[in-house]
Amino acid sequence: MLIIHILFISISSYHVTLHASKRRINRTSQRLVFTQKYARNGQFRSTNEFSNIRGFKESNNTDHNEEGEGRLNDWLHAIEYVGHLQVGNPPQEFRVLFDTGSGNLLLPSIRCDDAPCLKHKQYNVTASKTARPIAWLNEKSKGVDTAVPLKNNKLRGTVLQPNTDSISKNEITDPTDRDTQKIAFNSGWAYAQFVRDDVCLGKSTNNTIVVKEKTELCTRVTFLEALEESNDAFLTGNWDGVCGLGFDVSLDPNFNLVQQFTKLSTKNGIFTLYLGKGLQDGELSFGRINPQRFTGPLHWIPISHKGYWQMKLMDLSVGGKPLNVGCTCKDCCQAVVDSGSSLIMAPSFVYNLFMKHIGAEDECTNQDPKQFPSIGFILNDADGKEVHLELQPEDYMDRQAQDGKIYCWSHITTMGPTAFGPALVLGMPFLRTYYTVFDRVNNRMGFGLSSSEKKLEKKEMNVPDVYLTGCRGEDCHVK
Repeated sequence: MLIIHILFISISSYHVTLHASKRRINRTSQRLVFTQKYARNGQFRSTNEFSNIRGFKESNNTDHNEEGEGRLNDWLHAIEYVGHLQVGNPPQEFRVLFDTGSGNLLLPSIRCDDAPCLKHKQYNVTASKTARPIAWLNEKSKGVDTAVPLKNNKLRGTVLQPNTDSISKNEITDPTDRDTQKIAFNSGWAYAQFVRDDVCLGKSTNNTIVVKEKTELCTRVTFLEALEESNDAFLTGNWDGVCGLGFDVSLDPNFNLVQQFTKLSTKNGIFTLYLGKGLQDGELSFGRINPQRFTGPLHWIPISHKGYWQMKLMDLSVGGKPLNVGCTCKDCCQAVVDSGSSLIMAPSFVYNLFMKHIGAEDECTNQDPKQFPSIGFILNDADGKEVHLELQPEDYMDRQAQDGKIYCWSHITTMGPTAFGPALVLGMPFLRTYYTVFDRVNNRMGFGLSSSEKKLEKKEMNVPDVYLTGCRGEDCHVK
C-alpha cells in the first residue's frame, strides 16, 4: 500500500468579495469580507471539484471516476518552493510561498493561538516601529483606508490617506471595530485583518553563496495578518505565509507587492521566476532578466485578461501533434500561470484527453518511459506567430520503485469551472520547465526553456532578489 501525501498549495486572498455577517475573533467585532481563489461569482466551488488540496493524508483509491477526476496518488512527489522576506522595523523574517496566482501577502499574527500559527513564525505588530494596523477599507474608495496606529503598544484610530503614511486627526470611536477578511482555500480557511508595514527583499542568501553587496528592495504595503488558521492547508506547511504576485487580483493597489517592487527596482515593470530541475537553485528577481537561466529565445505571449497571469491557448498537443480541441472562440481555452499550484490542473475533458494519449498505467513496470509522449500548449505571440511550449515525460510524470514494481504518477489533475470558465492552471511542472518573465507594464509573459541547474561562480552571477528552495513530499512538512 502506498501512503500518498497531498501537497497542492493554492491558497490566498482573491479579488471577488462578498459582505457577510460579523464574526467575533479574539473579542473583537469585525465586518466580514469573503474571498475565494478562482471563485465564480464570489461563490465557493465544491471541494469535490478540487481534489488537489492539502489536507488529505492518505488514500488507497487509484480509480478514475467517469468524469476523470484526478487520483489522490497523483500528488506523491508534489513540489513547493519557498523564499524569505522581512517585515517591519526591526525586521521580522518569514519563509513564504511566492504565489503568482494570488495578490496579497498573508502572514500569521502573534495574536493567533491556533496550532498552525504557533508552529510557524508569527508577525508581531507591536514589535514593529513602522506598523500601522488598518481598521477598515472604505467601500466606495478602497484607496482611503482607516488606520489604527500604535501608541504605547495600544490601538488608537486615525485616518490614513491613500498611498501615504500621513495621519489625520479623525478619531475612530471604537478601535476594535475592524474589517476581517475570510480567505477561503480549496481545503481550509483563515480569518485575517489588515496592517500596513515595510516589506523587504534581498537580505537572505542561499546555502552556497553569501552576497554582502546585495541591494535591498523595501516598500510599504498593506497586507493580511491571520488571526485564525485551519489545520488543513497551514499546519504542516513548509512556509509561514503566502506572498501574492498576481497581476491585478489584490484587494487594492496598496496591497499589490508586484506593483510596488517593480517601481523600486526599475520602471520596466517585470519580475522573473526560475525554478529549474533542482531544488536548491530557484530565483525570484525584480526589474531584470537573467540570461544565464534559460536557453534559446524568450517567447512573449500577451495577457488575455488583466487579473491573473492569464493567456489564451490556441490548441493543445500530444507528441508534437495538435489535438484540435477547438479554441477559435474569443474567451475560451484560457490558461493561468500559477506558482502556488503544485500540479497542472485542467477541465475533466482535457484531463481525459491527455491521459488517453499518454497511456500510462498506475503500475507501469512493463512500460518503457521513452514510449510516453510530450504534452504541449500552443499559443500565439504578439505578432501572431505560433509558439509551442512542450513538456517532456520527465517534466510531467514521476516514477517510483516499490516492492519490485514501478509506479507512475502524472502531475496533471482536474479542477472545476473558474470565474472565467473552463481553464488550465499551469503550476510547478510548467514553471520548472520554463524560465518565466512577468511583464505588468506591457501586459505579457515571456517563456524560455530553463537551463539545467549548475553552480555559478559569484563573480559571474546575476544576483536575484530572493533565493528559492524546494522540497518534495513529506520533506515539505513542518514536524
